[in-house]
Amino acid sequence: MYRNKIFVITTASLLLCWFVLSMVWGSYHAASDGFNELGFPFPFYRSFLGKCFDCLQTGILWKGLVGDLALVVLLALFIVRYMIR
Repeated sequence: MYRNKIFVITTASLLLCWFVLSMVWGSYHAASDGFNELGFPFPFYRSFLGKCFDCLQTGILWKGLVGDLALVVLLALFIVRYMIR
């Protein structure tokens, strides 16, 4: 029971840190004919405001979101398993 509680707290803390890093290291270039991209380390959201003939995929990028969340959970499992005794 103790490990489960620690895992939930660790995962919630890492999710909060991941969210902050995603916002801080996002690229916000849509105002100058670019893309807005959010995500750390993989972009999970991209938007474009303007005319585009050969655009990249926009909206939610599911592979990036799943990859980011998988990294957060694996890091939480590693911390609980090997760092906390």
